[in-house]
Amino acid sequence: MSGAQPPRRRAGRAGSLTALALVACLAQASPPSGGAGPSLLDFTADERAAIATHGPWPPPPVRDASNRADGQAPAIDYGRALFFDPRLSASGRISCTTCHRPESGFQDGLAAARGEAAGVRNTLGLDDVAWQRWFGWDGAHDSLWSASLAP
Repeated sequence: MSGAQPPRRRAGRAGSLTALALVACLAQASPPSGGAGPSLLDFTADERAAIATHGPWPPPPVRDASNRADGQAPAIDYGRALFFDPRLSASGRISCTTCHRPESGFQDGLAAARGEAAGVRNTLGLDDVAWQRWFGWDGAHDSLWSASLAP
């Protein structure tokens, strides 16, 4: 079906409470005059307990039931090797790291990606990508495996 969009994630109660906690923290920040007001990180025991209910951070990884090699050291090592291997590209000259540079948060900082061809969007960073549900600028991919086929 043309133009179909993936379901949007809703913040839910935890997201709303997290936002509320952030607003409360900012409201209690030290006054701009530098006076002896409460610090941004001065929480009561009850406030710390309430904040801890939103954790753990990061949440524990969830095993991908559709991937029988998920979490196995040999598969991780193989994936890492493929990520750096330029032989997978059409020209044999670029690898995933051409655009997703590890030293730059797994993105390249350019306004438009430059791989085998010039792109029209910037390279998405890959930090914390394991916690995402939909992948790519338009959310068209429901797995990292599927997203890796597009480039």
